[in-house]
Amino acid sequence: MDGRRYLMKRMNPKSPGMPGRRIPMAQAMVWALVLVLAGLALSPSVHAAENDPTVVRVGVLANWGEEHAAARWGPTADYLSRHIPGTRFEILPLDFERVRQAVDSAQVDFIITNSGYYTELEAAYGVSRVATLKNRISGHVLTVFGGVIFTRADQKGIRTLKDLKNRTFTAVEKDSFGGWQSALREIVEAGLDPETDFHLSFTGTHDGVVYAVRDGRADAGTVRTDTLEQMAAEGRIQLADFRILNPQTDEPSFPFRRSTRLYPEWPFARLRHTPDALAEKVTIALLGLSPDDPAAKSAGIAGWTVPLDYQPIHDLMKVVRIGPYKELGRVTFEGVVRVYWAYLLTSAGALILMTLVTGYVIRLNRKLERTRAKLDEELTHRRAAEEALNKANDELELRVQRRTTELSDANQRLIRENERRRSVQEELRRQKEFNENIVRTAAALVLTLDETGVLTMFNDHAEQVTGYSRAEALGRDWIDLCTPEPLRAEGRKRFERLFQSGDTPMVHENEIVRRDGRTRTVSWQYSLLQDDDGRTFALLAIGVDVTLRRQAEEQARLQHEQLIQADKMVVLGTLVAGVAHEINNPTTSIMMNAPNIEKMWRGMAQVLDDHYEAHGDFMAGSWPYSQARERLPLLLDGITDGARRVKRIVADLKDYARQEGSAGAVPVDVNQAVEKALSLLSNLIRKSTQNFRVELAQGVPAARAQSQRLEQVVINLVMNACQALPDSARGVEVRTGHDDQAGTVFIQVRDEGRGIDPAHLSRLTDPFFTTHRETGGTGLGLAICDRIVKDLGGAMRFESRKGEGTTVTVTLPALAPEPGRT
Repeated sequence: MDGRRYLMKRMNPKSPGMPGRRIPMAQAMVWALVLVLAGLALSPSVHAAENDPTVVRVGVLANWGEEHAAARWGPTADYLSRHIPGTRFEILPLDFERVRQAVDSAQVDFIITNSGYYTELEAAYGVSRVATLKNRISGHVLTVFGGVIFTRADQKGIRTLKDLKNRTFTAVEKDSFGGWQSALREIVEAGLDPETDFHLSFTGTHDGVVYAVRDGRADAGTVRTDTLEQMAAEGRIQLADFRILNPQTDEPSFPFRRSTRLYPEWPFARLRHTPDALAEKVTIALLGLSPDDPAAKSAGIAGWTVPLDYQPIHDLMKVVRIGPYKELGRVTFEGVVRVYWAYLLTSAGALILMTLVTGYVIRLNRKLERTRAKLDEELTHRRAAEEALNKANDELELRVQRRTTELSDANQRLIRENERRRSVQEELRRQKEFNENIVRTAAALVLTLDETGVLTMFNDHAEQVTGYSRAEALGRDWIDLCTPEPLRAEGRKRFERLFQSGDTPMVHENEIVRRDGRTRTVSWQYSLLQDDDGRTFALLAIGVDVTLRRQAEEQARLQHEQLIQADKMVVLGTLVAGVAHEINNPTTSIMMNAPNIEKMWRGMAQVLDDHYEAHGDFMAGSWPYSQARERLPLLLDGITDGARRVKRIVADLKDYARQEGSAGAVPVDVNQAVEKALSLLSNLIRKSTQNFRVELAQGVPAARAQSQRLEQVVINLVMNACQALPDSARGVEVRTGHDDQAGTVFIQVRDEGRGIDPAHLSRLTDPFFTTHRETGGTGLGLAICDRIVKDLGGAMRFESRKGEGTTVTVTLPALAPEPGRT
């Protein structure tokens, strides 16, 4: 059936299941009578009970719940009360049905509702808008909105609106403008009839529609624009999981995905009885509402603007025949009554009054005739009745005596039966109390859950373990109550499989979250409870708290690792002694021979310089002599300095293995030590990053340390920072500074690398602990640095965020300035 047939069916009063059927004249008379009687029943006292003129009630459509509506719009009421002296504004949250009731009975003076519902109220009750909402969504200020029609991205069979035929489709509410009515127009104009061409359902919330489509419970759905983006920003869905149907691009400035035309936002409207002066003050106050005012922030809006043109909504309702236009194009009895109700009411009242008077007179005459005949007949029967009564009295006395005897015997039997039943009931009561005491006092969690996962039994031990009282727990979903968020989806699937078929393990162990947020580990054993027909009606779960046992097992594992670590330290001591002996010999040879080579070079340099002056530049190995005579002294200095460092590293290994403090600390210029360390790493830095920054503070006091050992620490930290960078575009920063109040100086190395897992931060300085063992890491670099810093009386602190980088701060005691120096 196409869209034209859908509209024709709404206009055809004989279509089954559609409004507009002809109403019999008798039923019309009954309606008129009800109207007359209702008008007569209204006493002046009803109209006299008016509200206090200082109280102004604002009805709000609570499509997210009454508490949410009150919290959202309460500050707006306070704002209006402050800006309009002599008034007190109150918020009245209303669902869709109560909005119409409140407007019809004048319970409110103003109304805030969705655009479609406002159009119906405007036509039915003369409600008129005074301002239009300026919505603030994800940093955008909007006065229009629409609907988005979507399906799953992996739904291959749905590409256009026509593909929705014979599919399941879900929306928010029948009266939800953004969540159904705006999409209905596009669906009808695409040639579809929602009542016959697909299976339509309503979830009641926008989130429910999105989850229904995502989880496959519906093939497609529609929600208000910005719903998908907000849920994605909150991390509840992924936008890539959905495909937008009938996408609209005619308004490039509109920031959200949409499938429909754009319509004006919610209005702030006055009722017909609201005084003009009050409406004018409210309009002025609303237009002056600042985006930074608490009322605007609480409502999530940027304020209010002059009322927009709501004709597009009228056009929509005309197209789909809803709201005030559902009877458009046809003449019905209801329409005639709505137009000529005053004339019909007057005529019906007069006719009914004449009919009542005539009927009353006829009934009164007939009643008099029947009364006279009845009196004559009654006199005749009374004499016969007196004779029969005397005879009956005699027979009745005899029957009463016999019946009394029978009742006495039956009463004795009943007494004996009642005593037997009381005995059985008492025994059953004692047995029930015994069973309940066993369950209540058992040293295990005992729960029963119905087929939806709601708790129906919760014993004392469960209260102790979870922190929830029995009153708080019963009637709530167990998985939502105590299962950690990451485990809820899997726990829900396991419960459904177990309850439906019992094919999951009947013994299971998992973590639960207590009321105070702490976690406990519980080992569960499950049983299915069935009635006499073999139908499963509940799940019995018995759990034992094994948290302490698991903690003890974890502690034993850590102690085992510590024993392994201690054994490694013993091996390290032996290894260091041997390595130190083997390395010291060639190192000593290098340190002794390097000065001799330097003396030889100085002797040869004069001869080579003379040759250079006489004959020009020449090749000395692979370098021109003009470069070699500059570089060779530097290379010789590097050999000597490298040998010293090797010797110092061997000494550090020996010191670390002995765990003895370092001696020979002297005043050291921290900035110079940093500069020297960075000069040795210049090649590594150039290869690792294009964004290397050094910030050396002025006036940093000297630290009591050892220059080479401090340089070794800086070299280690900068090397680690360079190795942590995923690409050369990321940066490394080295800073120095001092804290005069604490009497310390510091060196800080910060990288923009991969970051460190929080679980590893506390173990970074453990010997042999490394996350780069596959690339040759030994786990000794930071351990030695930590030992050096602690020997110098300082501390090393690590801060890291996964994916953002790591900051290492080395703090050392500062030396007081020498007398006469500043």
